[in-house]
Order: sequence, then structure tokens, then C-alpha cells
Amino acid sequence: VALSGARGRLDFDLVRDSITRISATGALGADRVSAPVLGAPLADDLPELAELKRALGAFAVDAPQVRLVSDNAGVELTLLRPITARPANGGELRLSAATGPILSLTADGVTRGAFSVASMRGGGLPEARFDGVEWRLTSGGFAAKLKGQAALDFGPARGIAFSTQGELASAGGSLTYTASDCIPVTLDKLDLGENSVEAVSGRVCPTSAPLFASRNGAWRAQARLADVAATAPVFEVGFTDAEGDLVVDGAAKGLSMRVGVSKAQVADTADPVRFLPLQAKGEARLAGDVWSAGFDLSRLEHAIGRVDVRHDVQAEAGGAVISAPSLAFTEHGLQPDDLSPLVADYVKSPVEGSAGFEGRFDWAAEGATSSGVLTVPELDFTSPAGKVQGLKGRVEFTSLTPLITAPNQTLTADRVQTVTPLTDLQLSFGLDEKALTIGGGQIQAAGGRISVEPLSLPLTPGEGWGGVVVVEGVQLNELLKSANLQDKAEFDAVVSGRLPFTYDPKDGWRIVGGVLNGVRPGRLSIQPQVFDDLAAGGGGEAGVPPNAMQDLAYQAMQDLAISDLTAEVNSLDQGRLGVRFRINGRHDPPEREQLRLTFLELIRRDFMTKKLNLPSDTPIDLTLDTTWNANQIISDLLEYARRGETPVLTTDETP
Repeated sequence: VALSGARGRLDFDLVRDSITRISATGALGADRVSAPVLGAPLADDLPELAELKRALGAFAVDAPQVRLVSDNAGVELTLLRPITARPANGGELRLSAATGPILSLTADGVTRGAFSVASMRGGGLPEARFDGVEWRLTSGGFAAKLKGQAALDFGPARGIAFSTQGELASAGGSLTYTASDCIPVTLDKLDLGENSVEAVSGRVCPTSAPLFASRNGAWRAQARLADVAATAPVFEVGFTDAEGDLVVDGAAKGLSMRVGVSKAQVADTADPVRFLPLQAKGEARLAGDVWSAGFDLSRLEHAIGRVDVRHDVQAEAGGAVISAPSLAFTEHGLQPDDLSPLVADYVKSPVEGSAGFEGRFDWAAEGATSSGVLTVPELDFTSPAGKVQGLKGRVEFTSLTPLITAPNQTLTADRVQTVTPLTDLQLSFGLDEKALTIGGGQIQAAGGRISVEPLSLPLTPGEGWGGVVVVEGVQLNELLKSANLQDKAEFDAVVSGRLPFTYDPKDGWRIVGGVLNGVRPGRLSIQPQVFDDLAAGGGGEAGVPPNAMQDLAYQAMQDLAISDLTAEVNSLDQGRLGVRFRINGRHDPPEREQLRLTFLELIRRDFMTKKLNLPSDTPIDLTLDTTWNANQIISDLLEYARRGETPVLTTDETP
């Protein structure tokens, strides 16, 4: 400490009886005091650090009213009014009197003192207040017990606030501060422009070394960090439960910092959530105004990937690279739904195969951009529609917050084992912040192809949407086989057409105005026992066999050669689906049939009571109305498909 321009006035009283007592009242001060414990300001210093160095390098002290008492017991200096210290660059440090002396020198050579309040504010000084400060001189300097709180800005760290209790000491040219316990710290913002980190909190805990130490203009702060939490709004990411160690060095060459993170939890704050909480560990360093960091990520003790970060404080720009090149999924190991809830409704465990992701965030003062690529070499899994084999593709994202893909992304699958086996699936799609756009998807099914015309699926909850399913050359008989109905009917018909549909969260799925047309001659053969079941179950009055006309109609549907077919498909109430077939054709039994009646049978009408054969080549114009409990049937079939089982249907469907 250097002092110049000392000044003061003291009025003395001398009392002499059994002891000698000298008392004096007056004012003391100094025009310039210098205590450069942090060294001189440097060109590369952060603005707040440079201002603090200037404040300690030159300040005036004023003690406007003090009392000095000396007797045989020692010397005491008491404040009658607060002492103020005013740095040349602004601000004020104020020391208020305690109940005892600010300085006490006892006869045995012990020097100590106390302040009731020590506060500072403005200029290069942080906003701080310490209550009940007690100090003493030591053999090499002094020691002071502190208890208080402070608030300050430091570089990009804005709104730092903390409370602490410990000891400030000076000895042998070194100044140290040792905290007696962990220091709770909050930080409003780590100001990185539009990419700021906010709501930072945690505890700064002491180690075996002092929390702060300064000597010959160089200084070091070191601590253990615990319970650190923060959010990065622009990336929609939060950090909690972070622990590690902190070392900060300040010297003539500038400021450097190392933060070792032994553990931290990284959570997604987006809606909907993109990924489940990850664990991270690694370290971050600051050198020459440039931050660099690397963190290894894991989930449920499975290694996921790595994030490398670089940020230039002066340029307010930087970037983060995310690398997860090989995520291996096994039945008893890592699964996709361990990583993201977005796949839970579409990808059921177990999943076998691998996937990879490479992404990056880049930011500057005016904003941030992000991008990434998801690669799927091959995945086998169970979807809501059934087992998927050989899913492959590459999905390019032009934004990760929110998730937006480049247009016309494509995924393919070798096979989907659903109601009927589907092969060579291909789906083209795009995703933005408002909707998932299906540019076109197609599958090979039942000997033909089923595709979806371009449509947009809104991401806003509760919003309806619609589209068109295009059917090309699908064999209806294959669908009957897939539904395990081949023992009841054969429906050799290849159809094409369009099925417009809508989806509403309240009303569910509906097909309106769907039309399928036969594209070649076909055949319908319904087994006789189906009609027996109808007769027994209500086809006529109980115990009364069907009449001859009904029997002829049944025969028409047993061996019907189709020349023309149209099916109108519409949703009905209560989740049912109505299909009205209009079929033109002829009766075509395996053996040629003729109808022979005698003249007498015609007169008596006896033929109405006996079985008649429908003649071959009889023209048939058939309208067949069917209703299906579509919701239940689809639910049952998909459940069988998910389990990989053959469906056995028992339904109330009626023609």
C-alpha cells in the first residue's frame, strides 16, 4: 500500500491522575492511496477488471470524525462518522463504526479492530455489503473475517450475485480469501448476444487452497462447483446437477480459465421434447478471449457421442459440433425410445440396427443457425402397422431448433409385415415448425401399389387434416388371405382408385367419396357355409329355409365371373365403414349348369320349393352392401401385425 498527501487535524486532551490518558478528536485523510493487489490495468483486460484495478490503484480516503484514545492499556481509534474511500475512476467504499474501536493496539502488541458495515458501490467497484467485519494485524500482514453479499458484472457474466463468509488475509506480499463454506451464486445471463445462457445458479465450494489468491499483480481463483444449473433458450436446452472444478488465472498475459465438469445433466426444453436427458462430462477452457470446450454425452450408461464448442468473446461468435456417428441398438441394450420420446409412438422395442447423427450450431451476435444429418444404415423394428425390416435413409435437417428438414427427404424399407406384407416402401417427406409434409409415399402391397398423395400434417395439437390414398392394381383376394378369410370366400379382383380421407382428433378417421374400380376380369366365390350361417342367423324366419330365389342369388355369388366392378367406400357413424360393390358378370360354375322345368312344375309352381341350378352364363347385376366395424378391425389387425401373428377375426360384419 502506498500513501501520499496525508492530512488531518486532531485536538488533544491530556488527563493525568492515577494513569496517563491522552484523547484526541478530529479528522484524518489522504489524497491518494494505492493498493494494486491485482496489478496494473492491461489492454486485454475485461472492462470490469480493468476498472477494478484502476479503483485499487488510486483512491482518496476521508475520515471526517475520529477519536483517538491512548492510555496505559493501549491505543484505540474509534469512528464517530463513517470513513469513505473514493477511487479516482468513481464509486465509493464506506466503513461504518462498530460498537467498539475500528483500531485497537493493546499493551501486549495485539492490533485488531471491527466495522459494523463495510459497503461499496459504483465506479469500478462491485455492489457489496459486509456486516460485522473483524480484523487483526498478523506477523506478516492482516486477517479479516468477512460475512456479506455482493453483486457485479464481469465480462459476459451479467448480474452475478452471491453471499459469502470467510477470511481475507495478507501475508508476505500475498492477499488471499478463504471461504468457510460453499458460496451460493446466481447469474442473470452469460451474455452471448442472441445466444445467451440464462438463469445460471449453483454453489462455489472451497478446496484445500484459498478461494482467491493474489501476489505481485497475478491472481488465481479456484473452487469446486456443485449443483450448477442454467438454460440456453436459443438452443432450447437446460443444464442441471453439474459438478466439477474451476480454476481462473489473471496475469499480465491476460485471463485464463479452466472448468472441469465431472458430471452434468442436459435436458431438452423444447415442446415437443426432442431428446431425453443426457449425462455430460468434459472440460471448458478460456484463453485469449476464446472459449473452447468438449463434452462426452451418455444416456443410461451408454456412450452417445460428443459435443465440441468454440466461442470468441470479442467477436460474440462461435459454434458447437455434435457427433454421434454410430448408435448401436440391440434388444437388451440401447433403444431409440431411450433417446427421444418422438419415436415412442412409431418405433416399438426391440430395435435392431444402427443410426448416426452429425449436427452443428453456429452463432453470432445477431442470431444462430443449426443443421444436421441423420443417417440410418439399416434398422429393424416394430411400428404401429407391423414389423419393419431394412429401414434405410439419410435425413438432412436445415434447423435443429425447431426441427426443420430440407424438402423431399426419403426413407425406404425392404418390408413391412402388416395386414398384408408390404415391400419396397418409400416415403418422401419434409418437416418445418408448423407441419410434417408428406411429399409422396408408396408401398408394394397385395400385388399392387398403395401411395399417398402429397399432404401436410399440422404439428399444432387438435388441428385436423386430410389427404388421398391412391390404390393401383391391388388384389383383393390377397387382403382376404391376410385377414385369414380365404376359407370363407375368394375374391379375385384387381382394383385401382382413390380414397380421400380426413382426420379429426374428435371424430377420428373418415373416408368420404372413395371409389375403387376393377382393372381386369375377376371372380367372386363365396363358400356355401357362409349363406348357411346367414340363414341360421337371421337370413329368413327361424326354421324356414331360404326360398328358391334366395338360393339362386346365393349360387350367383358362389361362382361369379366378374366383367365389371366398382366399389364405393364411405365412412359411416360409430366408426363403421360402408363398402357398396356394384358387380356385372355371369354365372360360371366349374361344370356347366342348365335349368330344366316341366310344364306341370311351372303350372303348379312346385319349383319354388325345391333346389334349382342357376344356368351357366346367366347375366348377373349384383349390388352388395357391406358394413365393417373399421375401427375395431384395423385395431385388431394392427395388433396382430405388431406381434407378428396370423389374425383370426370374429366380427359382426354383414353383407
